[in-house]
Amino acid sequence: MSTKGLRQIFLNIIIPSIIAIILFIVTIYAFIIPTFEKNMLGSKKEMIKELTNTAWSIVNEFQLEYSDSLISLETAKAFAAAKVKNMRYGNDQKDYFWITDMQPLMVMHPYREELNNQDLKNYQDPQGKRVFIEAVSIVKRSNEGYFEYMWQWKDDSTKIVDKLSYVKGYKPWNWVIGTGVYVEDVKAEISSLEKKLLRISFLITIFIIILLVYIIRQSLIIENKRSTAEQNLRISRERYKSLVEAATEGTLMIIDDKIVFSNKKLNSMLGYPVIVFEKLSFNELFNTKWDDILPLFSDIENSITIETSLNRFDGKTMEVVLALSKVKFDGQNGFIVIVKDVSKQKKIDKAKET
Repeated sequence: MSTKGLRQIFLNIIIPSIIAIILFIVTIYAFIIPTFEKNMLGSKKEMIKELTNTAWSIVNEFQLEYSDSLISLETAKAFAAAKVKNMRYGNDQKDYFWITDMQPLMVMHPYREELNNQDLKNYQDPQGKRVFIEAVSIVKRSNEGYFEYMWQWKDDSTKIVDKLSYVKGYKPWNWVIGTGVYVEDVKAEISSLEKKLLRISFLITIFIIILLVYIIRQSLIIENKRSTAEQNLRISRERYKSLVEAATEGTLMIIDDKIVFSNKKLNSMLGYPVIVFEKLSFNELFNTKWDDILPLFSDIENSITIETSLNRFDGKTMEVVLALSKVKFDGQNGFIVIVKDVSKQKKIDKAKET
């Protein structure tokens, strides 16, 4: 295969394909995965917000019963706290809600009952964050919001992990209702889905690479065939060109209805400069149309002979006999035309007649 052919395959197929694969991978890591993580975290945040609103609504139902004088305020608060205490969600049904007041004093925590009715002003997580003071500050500032801190893993007090919580104030009772998701859970969920996405992306990349290898292989085969055909044609032309050059009579070679080569003898007979001759057609050189000669080869493959005249560069004509032979140049039709000057012989014959 030629260097030019390889370069064309490299520039037209390999480089664009590699760029496409790189862009595909970059898009996954730089855009799709970060967007996916953002959406996943946003979905979790929206979930705990809606769950907190549900707990808030349950508390409000008991406030309405108190407003309707159906139960006392203390009973309403006790029933509301008990109802929220028993609320669970999550895959293992261990995610929960907690309630403090604005002091903050722990009203209810299902897994840390030792904190119930305890003053939480000085309570800190392992990183020194005053968790419940932060929750009260959010409620005072905007009545609801998110914050992060360190807390025990569900009902396991020995395992402390990052947690993202949402809190909302219940003003009639000065309560703060909150729940949260464990960042580790969110990361694990994101990681699981990312692995699936990466596996799919890997399979797509492998498929693209296999397809690329197949295309390159087919292109190499086609290029090799084309290169071989060109080489065979060149060898064939060179062989016939040598025959034309060595011929003692004026000779030219025609391929695809174009004159591709002529020997010195013919150039001498015509008297044309080479630069002019290369631009001439058969019809301009001879007083016989090429389209009239081609049909003569429809039924025969051997040589044919035609009497005609050629047009010299000096404007004179020369009586000639054309001997045309059909040849093959690597599947292409070609013709060898031998031009014999018979003008002198015709003059002699005419003189004898007189």
